[in-house]
Amino acid sequence: MKFFKLLKSLSLFLLLFSFLGIGTEFFWALLTHPKAPLYLPELVFQTPFFQPEKDPYIYPPSKVECHGKVCFDLWHRRESPKKKRPRSRPLHLVVAGGSFVYGEGLNNKETLPVNLEKNLPHYQVYNYGRSGGSPAHFLARLIESPIRSSEIPEKNGISLFVLITHHLYRIAGTMNYLRWNRDPPYFDLDRNSALFYGKTFRTSKPWSTFFKQLLGQSLIFRERHFIDPLAQNSKYFELTCKILLETKKRLLHQLNTHFAVMLYPGEKELSRIVPCLQQNKVPVLDFTHQKRDRGDGNPPEKWHPSASENKLMAQKITSELEALDWIH
Repeated sequence: MKFFKLLKSLSLFLLLFSFLGIGTEFFWALLTHPKAPLYLPELVFQTPFFQPEKDPYIYPPSKVECHGKVCFDLWHRRESPKKKRPRSRPLHLVVAGGSFVYGEGLNNKETLPVNLEKNLPHYQVYNYGRSGGSPAHFLARLIESPIRSSEIPEKNGISLFVLITHHLYRIAGTMNYLRWNRDPPYFDLDRNSALFYGKTFRTSKPWSTFFKQLLGQSLIFRERHFIDPLAQNSKYFELTCKILLETKKRLLHQLNTHFAVMLYPGEKELSRIVPCLQQNKVPVLDFTHQKRDRGDGNPPEKWHPSASENKLMAQKITSELEALDWIH
């Protein structure tokens, strides 16, 4: 009997201690809650944040900007300021995605788009990667700042979106994502399962966004997805698919382009999106069941692709595009 009383007392003590610890950390997070950055130009090397009023990826500032070792052209595409882009290439290749395309932690000569340009001498390759980006960012860019002939003068070509599993969490607006990305674009499905564009999470869901960003400062809650919507359920696969389909529609209107989606190696969960894309006649470069070949020279955090991995992926993508008979 004494043992059960002791066990009950110990359980109550541990429960009280847990609530006290969670409450203390939550109060500390409330006091020290920093404003999440709008845009992270370079996550790995912690280049000082620059905080424009609007996301420059979605609303290009029409001026050349350099932040640390990275420079952006007039349309806020990553580019080396020393590189003179030849205009003898008659076709375009638009490569869009997140930090895997942008080239997190790599110099200008080591990114995936640059490696593709080396393999495709007739294509002018454009880097539309964004650190912390997702299909929602690229579609918002096409809606808010449509591509014009001055931005991509080549009339014909290919557009490729590189998809990873983290993009689903970003589209869902999970706590761990919103804590370091202040105001990402917001898309959802209405009652008829049609795509709805609500500008940003703060304008469409101000209160839930605020609390997610607040609780995201807590080490206890940061990685706990029981508070966030489960990103990997059927709704978010459907939503991501419809964002990509709308992206295709707008690219076809703004450019005379073939559109395909590439699923990155090792991202096996993404195979669930393949039927939706294929049913809507979107070619899929599916590498999900292949292992990543990290090679040498990994970025410091060892998650983003290395220079050698980008070189290998460029070869695989080139082969797949040739198999589609898209390469001229």
